[in-house]
Amino acid sequence: MRVLKTYLSLSIPLEEVVPACNFVIEQGWAFYWATSEWSAREIEEAYHVAEKLNLITLVAEQCQHQYVFNSLFSSDAHDSSGMFYRERPEKEYERPFLCKYGLATTTFSSLAEGLPTSKSGEGQERIQKTKEITKIAEGLGTTITAVALAWVAGNPNASVVILGTPSKEQLLQNLEAVKVLPKLTPEVLEQIEEVLKNKPVLYVSHVVDWVDLCFVQSPVDFSQQARVGQVWSSAKKTRTKSICTL
Repeated sequence: MRVLKTYLSLSIPLEEVVPACNFVIEQGWAFYWATSEWSAREIEEAYHVAEKLNLITLVAEQCQHQYVFNSLFSSDAHDSSGMFYRERPEKEYERPFLCKYGLATTTFSSLAEGLPTSKSGEGQERIQKTKEITKIAEGLGTTITAVALAWVAGNPNASVVILGTPSKEQLLQNLEAVKVLPKLTPEVLEQIEEVLKNKPVLYVSHVVDWVDLCFVQSPVDFSQQARVGQVWSSAKKTRTKSICTL
């Protein structure tokens, strides 16, 4: 069950929201519960409420993750949402935070509803950046769409990438991202960042060895957490990724 922040009244305390989610699970209407577009603080509060009341904690957060909007626009209309499209999954949900609570992130809107193709909207800066990323994609023998999806899937903080496709043809095109992912070497990623120039700056508290931080925490209940797509091994530091389609 996904609890979308848009439909959650701020007047309802989490002491009511968390038990309600557990009630749904107890009735057999859902197996797990997760959040969508919640801030790190809200997720942390929900986690502590669940622990205090001895209830089932959330297992994942669904958030937008894309490189298109962040810092490419300056109008207030976009600042209220677009500025978080990289900030939240790459900064607010940084690895120590996710490991601390055993959470996975399910990302959506990776293609910004078609914006990477420069068919929607205005903005010379965005169009220029799109052209430059397209050149990088062509150098890899693929499309900017595949690069955009692979770029999101390759982020350490992303567990699942949700795809929304209107046709079989577009689905197959999007799945090319799986083949592109190994091609996104550190050198290629550096080229992309040189074009974007919008990589979030981490908080000082995040400049830590997050691997050590992950494993000094209490052992994760893998029977509950493994199912959401990402399990870290202290021996091999391996990660399982998933790409889902709707």
